[in-house]
Amino acid sequence: MVTQSPTPNAELRFETHARDVLLGVQSTIRSLVEATPGVTRRATDLQKTLGIDRTLAWQIHKAAYAEDPFAAGQRLAGPAAMARFLKASAQRGAPAAQVDAVRSAIDRFENLISEHAGSRSEFETILCGLTTEDADHVGLANRRAAYQAQRHLLGVYAEALVATYIWAPSATNPKRLDTVGLRTVSNLRRLRKGATITLAAGSSATDSGKRIGQGHIEPLVPGPSASVCDLVPAFCSTPIPEIVRIGDRESNLRLEVQTDALGARSATDLVVGQVCREVFDREPAPDNLVFGNAVSVRTPCELVVLDVLLHKDMPPLSEPVAQMLSDHRCVPSAGFSDRDCDALPIAIDPVYLGSGANALAVPELPRYAELVAFACERSGFDLDDFAVHQCRVEFPPLPSSLTMRSDRLPLDD
Repeated sequence: MVTQSPTPNAELRFETHARDVLLGVQSTIRSLVEATPGVTRRATDLQKTLGIDRTLAWQIHKAAYAEDPFAAGQRLAGPAAMARFLKASAQRGAPAAQVDAVRSAIDRFENLISEHAGSRSEFETILCGLTTEDADHVGLANRRAAYQAQRHLLGVYAEALVATYIWAPSATNPKRLDTVGLRTVSNLRRLRKGATITLAAGSSATDSGKRIGQGHIEPLVPGPSASVCDLVPAFCSTPIPEIVRIGDRESNLRLEVQTDALGARSATDLVVGQVCREVFDREPAPDNLVFGNAVSVRTPCELVVLDVLLHKDMPPLSEPVAQMLSDHRCVPSAGFSDRDCDALPIAIDPVYLGSGANALAVPELPRYAELVAFACERSGFDLDDFAVHQCRVEFPPLPSSLTMRSDRLPLDD
């Protein structure tokens, strides 16, 4: 049972302590490598000179010469491997004092782990939050592993989840904005008997968390399927499975796919489309200074994409910023301005793709440009009038939301 309580500035003290220890590890390893007789300039040289395996040589070299000491701590070999390195260095004729200096630095490093973490793995996770070096590579590997585990445990997965928001000034009210929302899930499959396939909603919200579009939502394609879940049948695979709606269009809508099939026989592509008229004030107000869009991830998937299309006559916005937010606090509708504590360490750069149909780029969905053009035509929009902004995350964690937001700038007089 943990009884100690956090103390003020504990995070800063840990960072300072860890930096001092890791700088000591780096400097002593680097001095030992450079003092060892023979060629040791590269990892391959170190491997040949010391007669150690390639992985250990790479770990030693990277730990010694990493620009960021926290990144060096993530690359450091374990105690048994370090002992082999020190033995090989001594046998090669490295100075005993420098071998002992590395051994002492490693002891301090192991004490650091014991003091601040329950295991080496936990300690490396803590270090991940203190460095950006190789963060994308390390994070992607961890997310891929999590995806494989969740796919196995939950018994469902999808290849791609794509959310599309198309924003334009309202044709019926010059003080308001209209939007079209599309959600596409590609190659959705059920792998385990009894597994539930749930499609979580996308959302747009004000700073205060009020969902945009309450009371103003209608299906993109009216018809029998629209009474349940606003499907766009022409872009769904056939046969379309039975779908049950939980909640309503004005709430945080959730859809469940009902099927007894497994594996390839359960594979389906689904598209949901909604039109929201006069749903957002054209002018900024105290509770809507941020313009944000999001898509929730509740099913293991290989890729999530968020596209935001902005009409040329939209009110001014700052350059968009994207974040992947953890939903473990169960506050997916809490707005976009107060969730920095939920931000996950995933680097996401929104990309401006250009305007019109030629700017629509989701290679995983061959009919994507056709779908968006169809949605614009149904809604009375000219696709050439829209600029496309996109962000993508491979193997998004669960549960989470991919968000893209901009500050709303004052309207020109």
